[in-house]
Amino acid sequence: MMLSLFENFLALLLGTSPAELSKRRALQKVKRAIRVSRHRRFYKIRKQELNPAAAKFFFALYRGLSLAQVSWRGASSSPLFRDAVIRHFVEPGVLARLECLAGEAREAVDRQVNARDAARNAREQFKALTQGIDKRIASEINGCYRQAIAFEHLAAFDYYLLLRKFGSPLQEHVTTAEPAFRPAKGSAVCGDLKDFLYVSIGIEPKQDWETIFTVFKEWKSGDVMRLDQWYRLLQQLQDANHSAIFELIIREIERDPDWTIKPPREGEPALNVWIETRRKELEATLDQLVRTQWNNQVGRLARQIFGEAPVQGLSYYTQEAGAPFAGRGLPGFIHAEGLNYLAAFMDIFEREIRELCEFLIIRAIWSVMPRSFSDQCIFLAELKQNVAEFDAALKPDGARGFKLYQAFARIGRDRMMLRSVGDNLRIINDEARNFLIQGSQTLAAIQKNIEDAKKDYTQQPPLLILNWEALEQASPLPLAAWLNTVSEKLTPFTAMMNILVEDSTAASNRESPASP
Repeated sequence: MMLSLFENFLALLLGTSPAELSKRRALQKVKRAIRVSRHRRFYKIRKQELNPAAAKFFFALYRGLSLAQVSWRGASSSPLFRDAVIRHFVEPGVLARLECLAGEAREAVDRQVNARDAARNAREQFKALTQGIDKRIASEINGCYRQAIAFEHLAAFDYYLLLRKFGSPLQEHVTTAEPAFRPAKGSAVCGDLKDFLYVSIGIEPKQDWETIFTVFKEWKSGDVMRLDQWYRLLQQLQDANHSAIFELIIREIERDPDWTIKPPREGEPALNVWIETRRKELEATLDQLVRTQWNNQVGRLARQIFGEAPVQGLSYYTQEAGAPFAGRGLPGFIHAEGLNYLAAFMDIFEREIRELCEFLIIRAIWSVMPRSFSDQCIFLAELKQNVAEFDAALKPDGARGFKLYQAFARIGRDRMMLRSVGDNLRIINDEARNFLIQGSQTLAAIQKNIEDAKKDYTQQPPLLILNWEALEQASPLPLAAWLNTVSEKLTPFTAMMNILVEDSTAASNRESPASP
């Protein structure tokens, strides 16, 4: 309290504010720190100049790192360099297993293994292998890569531009003889000092530099520089950074005693990036295998059910209509193919299957009547109407399509529309998937009832329907042939619907975490 009163009184006498007085005192401490520093020859406080001694410090780095400036260029952006770091530390057996996973999944599918099962097995193995990498190894990988990139940035610093400000006729990349330097104005080099601190602060002298240089040689042939030469430079760099001489000089030049260098923000750990890259590559292969098998299975069943002509069950909830949304990174109409097949088959049901179902429900005398057989047929008719209304509402001038397409057209002008359209599409896709699941379950139940009746028709004595002879007489078609024809329609379609619903679940899981 007394000190504060004294400072206020002193500031009043000097005609300045307490804050300004405190800043002056802090700057005096900065000057004293420079004067007692072992690197005090770097800077002349009275003239605010950097002396030739500072230029010699930077010239030593320039000369020592000149080869590295070229040879290490691009390491931070090279996936091959990151791979070289990983391969140096991770056991070859683990790497070999990771590289085999995609091929093993492909071979399993060739042996008629379900592609989703093969993909699931590959994913589980990938997860186990990557999680099995020892934490100590992971730390060494990340440390090695981080320091290698810090070394690249240190070597890439524009020493030549800085040294030219010391008034020397220095020729770029000519470092055979040390030129004569003159003092440089502090204001002229202050920005360069900040840039240098930014790239040098990340260098860790205690890192295993021998390993880092070894990894570099594994990435590129040839030496970057002699390791003993780097250790000498590293010692000089450590001394300068430990003394904070350049921070002190910058504070004095800018009259800002609180200035400090902010360390560069660390990126994603190298091992994590490498694992994620490998995972995406594996996923791309697995997705292709699943999609190819899916297309083959669904295509074969679709041709069996619908013939060779294109199937057109929907007009607006289609893959083509959803493509523009997907092109902007939004979920398109992701269940369009499955719902299209369902809508088309419900037309077939009305024309070719419903009559048999109603005939059995009304005319047959059941020992145990399937509790929901009639309800299933009624529900399917309602579902057909709901899907048609859902599809019609999505036409460009429809009840839902108008708002959706209007909002989508505004995305370029209003980024908030991106989230709005994405949320709307997810709601639409959830409805489509519900239709798909309901249709699949209902048709599977109807198929079971038909299959049970077909089996009972050939059984002696029949246990399910007690009046087959009367049904034969009343049937508009030979009953055995009619049951077979309907069964041949329902059986492949329910099989296809199982695949479609499984795919719709996978598609929903892929889309649900995304947020545009």
